[in-house]
Amino acid sequence: MTKKSILKLLPVWAAVVAVFLIAGIVLMSILGFNEGAERPESTTVDVDYNIAVKNDENKVARVEEICEEVFDKAGLTVLDSIEGKGVNTSQDRTVRRYTFSSSVTSEKLAEVTAEIGAKFDAEFTDELIDIRVDYHRVSNLGYSDFIWRGSVGLAVGIVVALIYVGIRFGVGCAVTGLTVTACGGALPVCLVAITRIPVYASAPLFYAALGAVTALLLWLVFCMKLRDVSKNSARPAEAEEVVHVAWKGALLPVAVVTCVLAVIIAIPGAVATAGVRALLLPALLSVVSGAYPALLLGPSLHVYVRAHFDKLAAKRKPRYLGSKKQDKATKKEENA
Repeated sequence: MTKKSILKLLPVWAAVVAVFLIAGIVLMSILGFNEGAERPESTTVDVDYNIAVKNDENKVARVEEICEEVFDKAGLTVLDSIEGKGVNTSQDRTVRRYTFSSSVTSEKLAEVTAEIGAKFDAEFTDELIDIRVDYHRVSNLGYSDFIWRGSVGLAVGIVVALIYVGIRFGVGCAVTGLTVTACGGALPVCLVAITRIPVYASAPLFYAALGAVTALLLWLVFCMKLRDVSKNSARPAEAEEVVHVAWKGALLPVAVVTCVLAVIIAIPGAVATAGVRALLLPALLSVVSGAYPALLLGPSLHVYVRAHFDKLAAKRKPRYLGSKKQDKATKKEENA
């Protein structure tokens, strides 16, 4: 990109953010989030049968018929019925899982499974046929407490980091950094609402905090490069020129940090359990959302912020240094 294409397009970068924010807020207000990962507590009855039943459609149909008859007799309403390979069994076995409300008692489930097992024993006398019936009570692994504590910790870190940016790189960098951080925190929440990705109920809070931290971390990388450019400049330069040179120099470091963060999240998300995967993989949106304001919106905005603070600095009266120090400073400026 040329100098003008990146630093003169602040309205465009801001408009992109506004579109996603408006769309996300509207969808959150109307539909909320897709909390598909937040499965409600439930009870199940698992019917596990071997290949001697699986390869005979009539036997499979009879197994399902017996189960439905017993469930109807017991007054149980089947909420869901799925079939898949058995867990911790060989590939020759198949499990059909019937899901019920969490209000069904364990005593009732034990009674039902015992009756189904007795009917199977009476119906299928072939020694090659092996059918097992069991029941379970399923509950979510509680992530809410972890997400809440993690988000609060990240928020505290953000405040401390912004104070550090203000002290180390100046108030102007902190002001722009605050905007970048807010944008990085809001965008992933809106993207989760727009894309309808299944998430846990409290996960958007975690994604917002992670996106804000990512944006601030990448902005810190840019600020370091901006400070180096300002120090190495032989003459006072305009804000647009300084920010442009710093932006070009920060592209590679920011890209590397972004990729490292994405890998850190993607690898555990890919190899973890289904519950952890449902929490971590959508967090990649936070990395992307944090990179956008740090790379495009932040530098474009900082041109105007830096120019404003440069004007304020120029209007300040120079501090009296004493006659000798003042003469030395004047000679130094003349030599420069």
